Amino acid sequence: MRLTVKFREYLFKKGMTQVDFCPLECGEWPRDCKNFFLEGYASIRKVPNYKPMMSLLRLSLAIAAVGFTFKRGTWESRNTKLYQFNCQYLESLAA
Repeated sequence: MRLTVKFREYLFKKGMTQVDFCPLECGEWPRDCKNFFLEGYASIRKVPNYKPMMSLLRLSLAIAAVGFTFKRGTWESRNTKLYQFNCQYLESLAA
């Protein structure tokens, strides 16, 4: 049981890294905000060494976003931009 709790904590931390740093590194935030974000993040918790896993985090975020919008049926309506942005990223990997 204890291993399961530790594994859940590990997954939660990795998920938070994905949510926190993908938009920052993928250009969704203004460039001049990066240092402010990192300083604020560091004031709450240690900034992880996320750069080596960024490509995997970006891939999993894109797959999740496409799946979410498709499952919700919002890929052609209110989440069109999110869907298209992530589809373009996935398609660029196949090129």
